[in-house]
Amino acid sequence: MKKLFCFLLAISIVATSVMAQKDGGGGIQFGIKLGPNFSSWSGDDAEPSAGEDKKMKFGLHGGVFAMIPLSSMLYFQPELLYSGEGVKYEDDEEKVTLSANYLNLPLLLRLQTTSGFYLLLGPQLGFSIGGKAKYEFMGEEDEEDLEDLRGMVLSGLIGAGFKSTSGFGVYARYAHGFSDVFDFEGDIDDPDVKGSTISLSLFYMFGGSK
Repeated sequence: MKKLFCFLLAISIVATSVMAQKDGGGGIQFGIKLGPNFSSWSGDDAEPSAGEDKKMKFGLHGGVFAMIPLSSMLYFQPELLYSGEGVKYEDDEEKVTLSANYLNLPLLLRLQTTSGFYLLLGPQLGFSIGGKAKYEFMGEEDEEDLEDLRGMVLSGLIGAGFKSTSGFGVYARYAHGFSDVFDFEGDIDDPDVKGSTISLSLFYMFGGSK
């Protein structure tokens, strides 16, 4: 996983450097974004018990991104985002909310049309910054740290959006985890639990109308 991260990071640095020299920096645009997440966990060990329902967890994401031109329609789009993710389990008596927080680094290719619509595709690295488990039972609540979260997870991401000439835009994207959410040390096998997140966002871009 560390080798993959270094490889992807090297690609992003080289692409940024090459295009900045080619463009003189003038074609690179920067933006900010914010919006809701609707996330869940999947896998054999993420399935609810009998009589229990699994539900999506609401969270938020936000951060910064750049658009680096590779051609007239193709862009490299690196991002740095905070993302609140997790899952909920409920039955008639108890509600459990598992929250995992990440700093996400999507490294995406963006196909931008002249009409303003675009498509996104690429890998995403997520770095865990902690989590919480919240329990609600018979009107009482308890909370504790969510232990053994994997330090870095790899996901695949696909999305689409629209950018206006004013710089404002919207998008929707789906990220599916390839790495297990948890990483137990020793001889204990990691549970088959992988995250998935639907994100909706508003954004604003500085530096041109492309």
